[in-house]
Amino acid sequence: MLCSMLQTHLFQRRFESPTASSPARPTPADPIVKESVEGVTVKVGGGGDQVAKTGDDGASSSGPVSFGLSEVPAAPKYLGFLGLVPFVGTTLAAFHMPEALPLLQELQATYGAIILSFMGAVHWGLAMASVGGTPTTSRYILSTLPAILGFFSISFMQKPPVMLMTQMAGFLALLVGDVVGYQAKFVPA
Repeated sequence: MLCSMLQTHLFQRRFESPTASSPARPTPADPIVKESVEGVTVKVGGGGDQVAKTGDDGASSSGPVSFGLSEVPAAPKYLGFLGLVPFVGTTLAAFHMPEALPLLQELQATYGAIILSFMGAVHWGLAMASVGGTPTTSRYILSTLPAILGFFSISFMQKPPVMLMTQMAGFLALLVGDVVGYQAKFVPA
């Protein structure tokens, strides 16, 4: 409950409440401009989202939507990279200590289940904050599926490679869900 209240408060501060020191930003509902950041303007409409960049020489170019790491705030960017350490560490350790492979696979599968749960919880929080409109039962159900898949993969599957392949499918499904959710404006950019 406290987490959902905090997420709602942070969302309102970040996206809905302009202050006197910061001008009002365009809203996702604005049909002309979605967001302007450091010389990048994302225009919505027609044949899909387009990015127009104005360079130092004043020339502009456009292309499909892509988001670079420069647009991500420092704390989430670095914490996200730190979240990869257990995945990369267990993979590298498997090359240097092949005798420990079964243990390393189980460690990686356990961490993968935790991360799947976390990523599903992000979607739960977005639904509770009513990002993209009124939350529906299907959004809440879909946000719990990664946690259920993670639990199922480490609880009922006996072979670590099967656990990891199941989780890989879950991560790919989350990626597809994020892209579809972004296009439907259920997740912020």
